Amino acid sequence: MTDRSSLRTTLAGLIRGTGTAALGGALGRLGMLLGLIFAARSLGPEGMGHLGLVQATLAMAGILAGIGLGGTLSRALPRWKDTDPARASRITGLVVLVAAFGAGVLATSLVIGAPYLAAALAAETALAPAIALGAVLLLGQACRGLQDGVLVGLRAHGSMSAARATEGLAALLLLPPAAAMAGANGAVGALALAVGLAVLVGGAGWHRAMSRADLRITFRGAWEEVPILWRYALPSLGAGLAAAPALFAMTLILSHEAGLAELGLYTAAYQWHGPLVYVPALLGLVGIPAFVESGGDPVRFRRLLLWTTAGGAGAALVPALGVALLSGPIIGHYGPAFAGAAPVLAVLALAAPLHAASKLGGAALLAQDRAWAHFGLATGWACLLVALCGFLIPPFGALGAALAFLASYGGLAAASLTVALTWTIGAGRAVGAAG
Repeated sequence: MTDRSSLRTTLAGLIRGTGTAALGGALGRLGMLLGLIFAARSLGPEGMGHLGLVQATLAMAGILAGIGLGGTLSRALPRWKDTDPARASRITGLVVLVAAFGAGVLATSLVIGAPYLAAALAAETALAPAIALGAVLLLGQACRGLQDGVLVGLRAHGSMSAARATEGLAALLLLPPAAAMAGANGAVGALALAVGLAVLVGGAGWHRAMSRADLRITFRGAWEEVPILWRYALPSLGAGLAAAPALFAMTLILSHEAGLAELGLYTAAYQWHGPLVYVPALLGLVGIPAFVESGGDPVRFRRLLLWTTAGGAGAALVPALGVALLSGPIIGHYGPAFAGAAPVLAVLALAAPLHAASKLGGAALLAQDRAWAHFGLATGWACLLVALCGFLIPPFGALGAALAFLASYGGLAAASLTVALTWTIGAGRAVGAAG
């Protein structure tokens, strides 16, 4: 098979995998988005601000809980499932043990520390039940992260699609009445239940995928694979530890400098950013095994990266322009209190293609086993985001946070793609000289 036909085959596989996962994922994202729109009408800007504080806290805790460990499985399983299935099984067992320990400790800490966190974040203890319920949501997200890693690594994209669809549809049904009855506390409880239902569906898919690959979760001898955590998981954890505190700091700066209502406007607008980058992010996730398998051929790797980046950024750009142009009517569905979120939504929509490109560049770096470079770039992005927030939020509020988000992701996209492509050029020259 020629290089071009091989690349076409790989790209076709990526499109099929992304399309399969995106079917259920798009349904899930739509359900989640509609559920949050209906919930926002009951919560109002300050209630959405409370929900934003809880989500930022959980994102911070989730990194420490090892939610990102699923990425280790998405890279390790395609590498060893055929050549050394026993090792792939041990790595799976190790990651499950570490994730269970981290998530358990963090969830317990959230329950115990909920009153103190609520007082520190919002100067009120009424948010404590939402933070305590967030511990359940955290455990569900940790399970989902592991499931996604296995399902992507074993290319069981249909099962991942079903889990995401379940979560979104459950959120659509549960969020509006829960928010109307119990405010932000009810909204967090509804999200936790939705994730729990998705975990049940994803767990069934995990079992089928592992059985088909003749793999199992092996705990005996799992600690022999600890070096894999240094190679794969620790740098990814470091990148998360750089990103999550930066986003958390942005949330705190916005709530303290501009107030909870401004944070609520940003939270409402940001709900649209996730769906806009969903397909490109999924492309990067599904593409990691293909990047790994192409790593020995720098030219093929470079072409694959360029094609996936163009496709991913393009997939985000077209709907992003539509959302930006229609930001006023879209925000109108949240109610009159959210009218100030329209320009925020427009800026966050325009940030989507840049965010998408940065995700694909990051996926390429991870596939190149350059996770420490990914960590360094994420740290630089975090510093830039916080600095811009400190400069832009005081005069512009939620719009300033959106502008900081846009500028920082533009820098990260340019840097990550440049580093990834520079490596392929250097490696290609080395291969040519050796030949």
